[in-house]
Amino acid sequence: MSAPDLKTVPVNFIRFHGLTLLVVENGGVEYVAVKPISDMLGLAWRKVRDTVMSGDNVELYGTKRLLPPSFDVYGGDVLVPENTENPPDLDGEGAKNREPLVQGALLYIRLDCAQFFLSGVNTNKVRANGRTATADKLLAVKKEWAKALHDYETLGVARKRSNLDDLKALQGLIKTRTLVETPQERAALSLVIARVFVDLGVPLGEDPQGALDLHR
Repeated sequence: MSAPDLKTVPVNFIRFHGLTLLVVENGGVEYVAVKPISDMLGLAWRKVRDTVMSGDNVELYGTKRLLPPSFDVYGGDVLVPENTENPPDLDGEGAKNREPLVQGALLYIRLDCAQFFLSGVNTNKVRANGRTATADKLLAVKKEWAKALHDYETLGVARKRSNLDDLKALQGLIKTRTLVETPQERAALSLVIARVFVDLGVPLGEDPQGALDLHR
C-alpha cells in the first residue's frame, strides 16, 4: 500500500478493559493499535506482533500497518500515538505477511476483532508476567464469553449480563417518572432514561409526536 492508503482518521476514544484507546478509520473500517493492548497484558511485544501478523491471523484480526492520525491543534499537527514499535525481523514467523514499512506506521487490528484477539490470550502468561489482577479479570471475561458463545450457537441469541441490569434499571426509571410530581423532575428523569438507551446501543430518535401540530 502507498503512504496515502495508510492514512487514518481519528473517530473515537473507547474504554477497553481499563485502557483508553484511540479508534481510527481507514478505508471505512475502524481500527485500534495493538501495542497498548500488548503492554496492558504485559506480553512480549515481539511475540504479539508476530502472532497478529502470522498466517490466517492477518485475516482473522484484520491486521494492518497504518499511519497514526494527526490532530490539527491551533494550527499545528500533533501525531498520536508515538511510534514505539520495534522494526520487524526479516525472518520472523509473520514475515511473509508483512507489507513494506512506511516511516511512522503502527500495527493495528480491526476494532470489531479486538475482543476476539483477547479471547486467544493465554491468561497463564499474563499472570506469570506479574499482571495477576489483569489475568483474573480477563479470565472472568473469557468465561462470560464462553457462555455467550454457547448460548448463541444453541439458542441463537446471547445477552450481556450488564445489559440486563441496565434494562431493569431502565424499567425502574420509567416507572419512577410516572410517579414524580414536578415537570423539572420528569425532565431530569427523561434525560437519564435517554442516556441509558444510549448505553444500551439504541439511542432515542426524535419524538415523532414532537413534529405534530397539535393545535390545528
